Amino acid sequence: MVVSIAVALVIYAKTRHYGLLGLDTYPIILTSRIGSWGDLLGTFSERLMDGRYAGEFYRPLLNLVFAADHALWGLDPRGYQLTSALIFGGCAWSLWFLARQVAGIEAVVVPWITLAVFVLHPSLAEVLPVPARRPELLCCAMLALALGCQASPRLSRGSRGRLTIGAFSLLAIASKETGFLAPVLGFGLAWLLRDARPVVERLRGSLRDTLPHLAACAVMLLARVAALGGLGGPRNVETGEYPERIAAGALDLLVPPQAPERPASMVAAAAILLALLLASLVLAVVTARTTNAGVSRGVRRLAWLGVIWIGSCLVLYAAGGRLLPWYFVFPAAGWSLLAGAAAGVQLSLARSTGRAARAGVLAGAATLAVLVGWHASYGLWFRTYPQWQRGTDAAREFHDCLAGQIDDAPDSAQIEAPPVPRWVARSRREPSVEGAAVLGKYSVQAWVELVCPLREIRVREPRRWPVRKRGDGLEVMLVRVRPGFEASRPWLLPTPREPSTREPPAR
Repeated sequence: MVVSIAVALVIYAKTRHYGLLGLDTYPIILTSRIGSWGDLLGTFSERLMDGRYAGEFYRPLLNLVFAADHALWGLDPRGYQLTSALIFGGCAWSLWFLARQVAGIEAVVVPWITLAVFVLHPSLAEVLPVPARRPELLCCAMLALALGCQASPRLSRGSRGRLTIGAFSLLAIASKETGFLAPVLGFGLAWLLRDARPVVERLRGSLRDTLPHLAACAVMLLARVAALGGLGGPRNVETGEYPERIAAGALDLLVPPQAPERPASMVAAAAILLALLLASLVLAVVTARTTNAGVSRGVRRLAWLGVIWIGSCLVLYAAGGRLLPWYFVFPAAGWSLLAGAAAGVQLSLARSTGRAARAGVLAGAATLAVLVGWHASYGLWFRTYPQWQRGTDAAREFHDCLAGQIDDAPDSAQIEAPPVPRWVARSRREPSVEGAAVLGKYSVQAWVELVCPLREIRVREPRRWPVRKRGDGLEVMLVRVRPGFEASRPWLLPTPREPSTREPPAR
């Protein structure tokens, strides 16, 4: 736990200067505030962002975290960045806990390698600076805790243990829809833990151990349908072939998405490194059967759990139609479990005197070190991406200028806002993040309602909807986009909705 707190503080030192970045951050802050009992009830009965986004999502735990942030910090971005860093530290610890429970106490080094691989992964550079992307970390942390409790003979014992497992699964789903993978991962882990039993008994026991996860899914599914009027989900998703999407997702997991270019040589290098790692693992396992240095069952279980984790994530994201750069925190957690198990296999055979075993240990250790080092070179630990600071400065300039215009304008006026910084353009010559989102139309609307709660102000985009006066409220027209801050890819811009004619929500 001390190490996780230290990791969180180091990351906070890197992100504390960033603002409230991301298209969804201000809308989530606005709609998650709790000022009355009705607001508290709405946290569990309303859709995410109260319908301000084109998709329909239900994430009450995320709302509660943002409500606590607003109560503590107001709109001070340093507090939000501190909360995100602490959530990241908790997520890292939960993966350490899961690896320790599955691999066994005797595999001392494996949990620490798992933690190190996760905190060094470059996908975190797309997530940590943006408070609205916390669901990735929250969901991962809660699901890892649920599986860790399931793998612990002491924590999973009796009805209290089943309630604990179900509660963590429920919190994972309440963070993000990816948590619905809990029954899949829970069944896979239960199956692995019973590898020495007959098939029928193994199947019955695995299904029994999956019941807490299934119960959590049922509860959250009912709450979701009640809040959304259906299953909900994203709109206007991409279409394509599932195998191509899964292959693209596996490539993003191996090749850092922040790399300036992805030539064929880089893809080939990633494939060769992965093939070497897998070959070394196969060689090590085969050698373990002919020598006295065997690989523990716990380490083998952890390796298979990592494979199931990664595969289920890629299938889910491919079926959902979107593989955004910040989605890869969740499969990166599976990769960290697999890498920790790979290191455990090599360490188990390090005592062997056979040439084949020594060759496997050397090849596996070198390959794993190269992959982790390559990833770490693009992570937040060893690289600062200036796009986040550029986005922070641009948003601050936009807000200061717009606030001055609003103060000087009467309620019945129509003003033209400064050029909107939407996304920081990605550099093709040097490493840069792909998801450097700043502001969107609904972001500006939420910010206006937060800083000017006593005035009726409507934000419009005349290129999308016809301009029309409505009442005596002030109209803010988003006519121009700031040069260099356009969307880097068309699919990165969500489809906004025409503001509803109903009364605005109480919160």
